[in-house]
Amino acid sequence: MIKLSPLFLFAFLFIYSTASYSQDDIDASVSRFSLIGYGSIGYAKVENDNQANYDMNANSGELLLNYKFNKMYGVFTGIALTDLSGTGFNEESIFYHERSVLKIPIGFSITNDLSDKLKTFFSIGAFAQNIISDDYRYLDTTVKDLYAGWNFGAQFSFGITHSFDDSFSLGFLFTGQSDFSKVETTDNASFNDQQKITNLNMLGLLFIWDF
Repeated sequence: MIKLSPLFLFAFLFIYSTASYSQDDIDASVSRFSLIGYGSIGYAKVENDNQANYDMNANSGELLLNYKFNKMYGVFTGIALTDLSGTGFNEESIFYHERSVLKIPIGFSITNDLSDKLKTFFSIGAFAQNIISDDYRYLDTTVKDLYAGWNFGAQFSFGITHSFDDSFSLGFLFTGQSDFSKVETTDNASFNDQQKITNLNMLGLLFIWDF
């Protein structure tokens, strides 16, 4: 499991971008906008205040619009959908948990050319997310919307892509994120608790389309 603080990541990206600053020239032919998408799989940990913690599998798809200030630096926002599933237990019983989360990220990106065909992609940022479905399946019943609401967190990613032409690149991406704030149980719950998703680490396919 990888645990990296946002401060460490920011310092790493700053050093990396400073060392590559000589490549930062841009001309009118370079695309200012990029569409970035990736699908990934991984795992996460659910941390509860009053119940036992447990692990979950994760599947995620994310679509971002990236605007470049110059050849390297940009800002992005977009939308993502993450499905989580896993088994655990609480004071009620053993359960199978399924959750879908809608995420809206915003952040800072760095793109660097390694060669004519290879490039790296870094990003770091924050997000707001909302639970859109949340099912706890016990042995004899299913409780829907046990937790609900918006919460916030931080994320980073690192990828390497291969350019197939002047506008399209395809590669691999590693992403990590953790919630900062917690969500609370709803009126459907027989107990009161708060929880957050931490150490969400995923690996997947990345594409970048410059236009």
